[in-house]
Amino acid sequence: MVEIKIPGGRLRELETLDIPTLVKLSQTADFEDLYVIDQVSSHENYWRDLLFRQLDQRRPDIGIRTEYELPIEVDGIVNGVLGISIKPYIFSKSGYGGIDLHDVEVNYFIGQEFRRRGVAEQALRTIIPYSFEQLKAWRVLGICLGENTASRRLLEKVGMNQGYLGISRNHVAQGRQVAEYNLTLPEFNARKNAEALVPVCEMAS
Repeated sequence: MVEIKIPGGRLRELETLDIPTLVKLSQTADFEDLYVIDQVSSHENYWRDLLFRQLDQRRPDIGIRTEYELPIEVDGIVNGVLGISIKPYIFSKSGYGGIDLHDVEVNYFIGQEFRRRGVAEQALRTIIPYSFEQLKAWRVLGICLGENTASRRLLEKVGMNQGYLGISRNHVAQGRQVAEYNLTLPEFNARKNAEALVPVCEMAS
C-alpha cells in the first residue's frame, strides 16, 4: 500500500469509498471530452473499472506493479487523482551500470472547485522525485492535450521539458494533438537542489 505525503495532505491508494466523490468531481466538460463520458452512470463505471484494476495490481502475486491511481487528499478532502504508469524504457542506458530503469508517465485530474489552488503543482513536485528515487525512472513523462495551455505551463513550471508535439496514437485523445513533456534522470540529478523540485519525498507503508 502506498501513501505519499504532500504539503497539507497526501497521495494514497484508491478505495471504494472514493467512488461517489470522484463521480461528482469528474462531471466536467474537459474530463468528459477526454474520456468520452456522456452520462452519470458512465462516470461510475469508469472509476469502478479503475478501482478493480488497482485492486488487481495490489495482489502480492502480481509481481512488478505498473499502475497507480492515487487520490489527491488535502485536509482530508479528495481534490482529484494522480495517475502513474510504469513502462519499459526502449533506449540504451549506458553509463548506468545496466540498472533496470523505466519510463514513468504521470497524469492528473483536479475537480473544478479545487483548481487554481496549487494542488496539481504540489502533487507533481512530489511525484517527480518519488518516480526517480522510488520507482527507478529513467524519464518522467507528462502528456496533455496540445490545446491545454494551463497544463502545459504547469508541466514546464515543475521543471519538465517539451518533447513531442503532434497527433496522439493512444486510445485516450486518439487523433488529437498532444504535447509531451519529460525530465530525464541526469537532468533530475543536475537540478536536484534547485527550487523547481522538492527534496526526497516520504513514503509510508
